[in-house]
Amino acid sequence: MMVSIIVPIYNAENTLSKCVDSILRQTYSDLEVLLIDDGSSDCSWELCLKYMKHDNRVIALHKENGGASSARNLGLENSGGVTFCDSDDWVEPTWVADFMNNYNGEDLLIQNSVWHYPDRIFLRSVFISASTPCLDTIRELCERNMLGYVWSSFYKREIIVKYQITFNEKYVSREDWNFALQYCKYVNRIKVLECRNYHYIFPCIKREYQIFKPENIEVLFEEAHLLKDLFGGTISKKGESNLSELIVNTILQMYSSTLTDREKYVLLKKYIKELPFRLFCSNWKMNIIAFVMNYSPVYFLHCLLKRK
Repeated sequence: MMVSIIVPIYNAENTLSKCVDSILRQTYSDLEVLLIDDGSSDCSWELCLKYMKHDNRVIALHKENGGASSARNLGLENSGGVTFCDSDDWVEPTWVADFMNNYNGEDLLIQNSVWHYPDRIFLRSVFISASTPCLDTIRELCERNMLGYVWSSFYKREIIVKYQITFNEKYVSREDWNFALQYCKYVNRIKVLECRNYHYIFPCIKREYQIFKPENIEVLFEEAHLLKDLFGGTISKKGESNLSELIVNTILQMYSSTLTDREKYVLLKKYIKELPFRLFCSNWKMNIIAFVMNYSPVYFLHCLLKRK
């Protein structure tokens, strides 16, 4: 089977060579590498052209800047069986081979990974028996915060095409989770592999992720609805807790933004009305804030958050 590896790229000249070199060293030979340059202003595009010139497995595509989601979508339009690699990460030589050697018609394969933090290395691991029912496997992957990293997964292109699954280009955070949950609606067979071939370089939080945008909370609400659809109308307590912490943090972020008090109040009123469930956080300090958000009048909550 031809495997397409989609690499979204934006101003990655310092990390791109290590990333692409590691992909081209794969022991599995039937692959293509789609380098999607998202309007870089550095030398990334020139590097992409260089790789395409010297290796016929490489296809370089250039587009105007639109974000990682739009770059991945362009890759999906030009792909076979699909996996992803971020341009600041790198992979072991058996990354693709381990997907293919364990593939027996499953709709989704997921590997474990190695996370590189500035001060330590963390082996990200989850082990789930192949006999575990599909939905139970998806539920555990969600609770363990493993499902939404598209670079750890192998997807069937026919499912993506048949159901027109794409990355929502208005989201700059959690867009990969949104994609994965859409895809999982059509998954009947899933396998989690014990191997760790992907090296994720944990990024310094970029400024654009620290700036509040309404889309940052909209994607969380949509994620909650996708989970409810997937699991028959309910989300596990752990799943609710994970999402609750993200929702609380995003609302707190809004109150640290440059929005006017009026704008904050209007958005807060909208968000509290649209909460997908009663907020609950496993962290007791966060849970106090969640409790206040659940049960306080909106104007009182607004005044309280202004003073935080």
